Amino acid sequence: MTIQSSNRLDHKIVLGFDYGLSRIGVASGQRITQTASPLTMIRAQAGQIDWQQIDMLIKRWQPVALVVGLPYCMDDSPQLMTEKSQLFMSHLHQHTQLPVYSEDERLTTITARASVFEQGGYQALQKQSIDCVAAMVILEHWLRRSQLPQPVFGKL
Repeated sequence: MTIQSSNRLDHKIVLGFDYGLSRIGVASGQRITQTASPLTMIRAQAGQIDWQQIDMLIKRWQPVALVVGLPYCMDDSPQLMTEKSQLFMSHLHQHTQLPVYSEDERLTTITARASVFEQGGYQALQKQSIDCVAAMVILEHWLRRSQLPQPVFGKL
């Protein structure tokens, strides 16, 4: 399979987010290897985001784009968190001025749990933040696309 990518994204860092009302998992990755790694988990209080922590991540990693998991039901209908995730995407773009992409996040938490369990068993599930691994899964799905979609917010 031939991967077509924008030169702007080759060798550049992209951050991925698994948004939740109490926790936001974050991962970093890049398109040349199409791989990502879990970074950290940001605590949120009833949906209130710690923007200082996001600012520190942006400053440290200097990403060229951001990817946010967008939850849908298995029948493609939106769910309660779909609109909240879209609002987070909008705020993320306004706050960082970076292009923000969405990626379908269906079954990513299940995939993340299975991966963590496979590597370290039940105890690993207790110790590791599943949200960061879910962000990694979301980001890797996006990185492996043969063609990139247009950003939901901003432009590359």
